[in-house]
Formats: sequence, structure tokens, C-alpha cells
Amino acid sequence: MAKGLSEAIRNGLVEWRDGDLVDDIYPGTTTISGGTLLGDDVVQQLVSSGIRIETKEQLRQHTRWYLGFHGDTTDLTSHGRKLLELLHSIYTEYDRVEEEENARLASLPQVRSEVTPENFYGGATNRTSARREGGDRGVQRARVSRRARGRVRRGTT
Repeated sequence: MAKGLSEAIRNGLVEWRDGDLVDDIYPGTTTISGGTLLGDDVVQQLVSSGIRIETKEQLRQHTRWYLGFHGDTTDLTSHGRKLLELLHSIYTEYDRVEEEENARLASLPQVRSEVTPENFYGGATNRTSARREGGDRGVQRARVSRRARGRVRRGTT
């Protein structure tokens, strides 16, 4: 499963459990956290399942969330149905965003993929230019001038 999708699932589940799920089960209560109702272990099981969970059978196979099913049956509670609906909306939104991003990338101008020393460096370097202009004398002049600057700094001319 793509990292972006895993993050979207984790963020969506945590937001849902801390908001709507707590309000649905215990309206007006501030003493119960969403993590009590939908633990981090259940969130991690759903994120790391490796598949898109879209059916109650897949949900039952990958997690044993006590609020999602009626007892030991495969019958979903209203909270289990809401969880599957939330997962479906997360998948749909993720696919939409991915599709838009792929279309945007496809519309960008293509960049030349061949890299040669000439187009990598953008032309001649200063050292190459000095050699072209004055041959080795240009390089020698640069060395002499560095030595002269050093003598001036030391006070020996």
C-alpha cells in the first residue's frame, strides 16, 4: 500500500474516532477519548493490512474491533458500517488526488534526459576560459598574482 494512502487512512481514522465516533456513542462527554473506542492497535491493523478493506468480511479478517460487529457474528453494527463508509471515502479521495497529480505531472514539459558534460556544466569553466585566452601564461599570471598578494599582506614586497 502506498505511503500516502497509509497516512490518509491513519489520519482519517484518528480524526473520525476523536470526533464523530465519540459524539455518536457518548454525546456531550469529554472524559472518554476516541482512542478508548477505536484503539491505536485497531487503526494500525487497518493501515497495515496491505489491502483496501471494503467488505465486512475483510474488516473481520484484519481486525477484531469490538464496536464494529454484533458479538462474534459477522453482522456489522452501525459503527462498523460507518467505519467501512469512512474507509471507502478515504480511498475515493486519495484516488482523486492521485489522478489529479498524475494529470498535472503529465502536462509538465518534458526535460531532456541526456546529460553531457557540456549541458551539465553550462559551458566552459573559468579555468578553461583562461587557458583559451592566454594559454598557460594566464594560469601562471594568476599564481604570480596570488603570491604577490601574499607578500603584500606579510609586508615583504
